[in-house]
Amino acid sequence: MIYDKTPQTILIVDDDDNNLQLIAKAVHSDGFKVIMARNGQSALEICNSQIPDAILLDIMMPGMSGLEVCKKMRELLGLSDIPIIFLSAAGEDEMIEQGLINGGSDYVSKPFNKRVLLARLNSHIERSMFQRTLKEKNLELKIKNQLLIESEAYLKSIIRGSPFPQFVLNRNHIVIYWNKGMEEITGINANEIIGSKRHYSFFYKDKRPCLSDLVMEGSIDDIKKYYGSRIILSALNEGRYEVIDFFPGGLHSGKWLFFTASPVIDENGIIMGAVEVVVDLTEQKLNEEALKQVINKLHLLSGITRHDILNKVTALIGYLTLIREQLPQNESSEYIDRAENIVDIIQSLTTFTRDYQEIGINAPKWQNLNEIIKNNLKSLDLERIFIENNTENIEIFGDPLLVRVFYNLFDNSLHHGDNLTLIRISLNFLDDALEIIYEDDGGGVPENEKENIFNRKFYKNSGFGLFLSKEILQITGLSIKECGRPGKGVRFKIFVPKDHFKR
Repeated sequence: MIYDKTPQTILIVDDDDNNLQLIAKAVHSDGFKVIMARNGQSALEICNSQIPDAILLDIMMPGMSGLEVCKKMRELLGLSDIPIIFLSAAGEDEMIEQGLINGGSDYVSKPFNKRVLLARLNSHIERSMFQRTLKEKNLELKIKNQLLIESEAYLKSIIRGSPFPQFVLNRNHIVIYWNKGMEEITGINANEIIGSKRHYSFFYKDKRPCLSDLVMEGSIDDIKKYYGSRIILSALNEGRYEVIDFFPGGLHSGKWLFFTASPVIDENGIIMGAVEVVVDLTEQKLNEEALKQVINKLHLLSGITRHDILNKVTALIGYLTLIREQLPQNESSEYIDRAENIVDIIQSLTTFTRDYQEIGINAPKWQNLNEIIKNNLKSLDLERIFIENNTENIEIFGDPLLVRVFYNLFDNSLHHGDNLTLIRISLNFLDDALEIIYEDDGGGVPENEKENIFNRKFYKNSGFGLFLSKEILQITGLSIKECGRPGKGVRFKIFVPKDHFKR
C-alpha cells in the first residue's frame, strides 16, 4: 500500500531533559519530524493546535502522569486513533498495564534500544496509517453504497412512474423492473414476473427472445432474423432499436405494438442489461387506416371529377377548333384566342389539383440526393446542358415527392433559362444544418418577382411547379429561396435543418 511520503511528526513527552534530547535525536535520525514537551500540560496544548502522527509518552511524570495525559488525549478530537507508546522504567509493570487499558498502544522500556524503539514506532505508524486509510475507504464505500441505493430507488421510481409501459432486464435476462404500465398492458403484477425470464410469454406464444434480449446480446443478424425489415436503428442513442409489430393472435390479438429497446451500459462501457418500452399503437393504427380510406375515397372522387372535366375540356377544344375553321379568314378570332387561353388555364389548374393532393400523403423517408438527381436527368432532355453534380453521398429526410422538387427546378431551367449552358448542384455545410444550392447560367429571376414564383403567381407561364416544390419541402421542415442575380442565372438555396440529413 502506498502512503503519503511527507515525514511523520512525532510528539515526545518526557520531564527528563537528557532523555528527551536522546529520544529526539534517535527519532529524528530515522527521518521523522520531532516536537518535544517537558510535561503533560504542554503536550495537551500542542495537540490542541497540531495533531502528531505518533506520541512517545513518559509514563512517570510529576504533576500529570503519563496515564492521565493518555486518557485526556484519547478524549481529544483527532487523537483517538493516534499511536501512543509509553516510555517506562523498570518496575513500572502495573502502570504499563493501566496505561494499555486506558488507551496506550504499546510501551518501550528505559533504557531503550534504539532499533527496538524505531521498529515499534514505525510498526505502529504503519498500522495507524493503514487503519486510517481503511477507515477512509470504508467511509467512501459506504457513501457510494448509499448513493447506489438512492440511484436504484430513483431509477425504480422513474421507471415505475413512467407513462409508458417498460421493463428492465439484467445481464442474465432476468426481469428486475416491471413498471405499472407493464402491469396494466399485460395484467400481470410486478411481483409475479420480477426475478423470472418469462417476459416473452406476454407477447409471444412460444419461447423466443424479446427485442431487449437481442439488443443486449448485440447481434444485428439475430435482430433481423426475428423482426426483418420492420426493425429500425434509433437515431437517439447507440445500440437502440425500434420496431412496430402486429399480433394476430394470443394475449395481444389484433393489436399493433411499438417496441423500443436500449442496452444499459456502465461507466466502463460494459453492458449490464437492457430496458424495453412498449406502446400500444392499435387505436392510432385504426385511425390511420380509417383516414387512408377517406383519402382514397377523396382521391377516387377527385380523379373521376378531373377525368370528366378534362373530357369536357377536350370536347371544348374540339368545338373551338371547328369554330375557328368555319370563320372567314379575314374575320377576327380574338375571342376564340381568349377562350383557348382560358381552356389552357383550366387544364393547368386541373393538373395542379392532381399533383397537390399527393403532397404529405405518404410518410417521410430517407432519400439519396445523388440518386434523385440522376433519376431526374434520365427523364429530361439535358444533352446540350453541362451538369455539375457535387452532392456527394448525402441522404435527406423528406416527403417521397422530394424528387419532384428537383424535377421542377430542372424543368424551370430548361423552359425559362435564356441561353442555358450550365446547371450546378452543390452543398454548403453550416454549423448544424445544410444548404443544397441549385444554380444555372440562364437569365435569372427579376428582383421584383423572386417571391411571386413561390406564391401561385404566374411568371413567364411557369405554372405551379415552384409553389408545389415549396409545399413539398415544408412537410418536413425544409425551405427554399431564390437569391440569384438577375441576368446571371438562378440560384436556389434549399435549407435542410439538423437531423434531416446524413452522410
